[in-house]
Amino acid sequence: MTARSSHHPLDGQLPADELQAEHLVPVARGGRNANGNLVPASRECNQMKCQKACAEFFRWLVLHDCDPGQDTFADSWKLPGEYIS
Repeated sequence: MTARSSHHPLDGQLPADELQAEHLVPVARGGRNANGNLVPASRECNQMKCQKACAEFFRWLVLHDCDPGQDTFADSWKLPGEYIS
């Protein structure tokens, strides 16, 4: 089983045992451990995002000249019918 990773360089696919649950809204900022607030992420992405909100994380990646990989980057944070900003 594989899932998309937001920053992984290998075609956006990681084995399930290499994924971590990432909070879209960090727990430190009031986010919950609920399905709607959790997405799969690589350990590297999870650690880089840390307590940043999604928009802050995207800006951080740009400012630090990180290569988010293929077009899967934006889609990996997409909720049904919307993008988080």
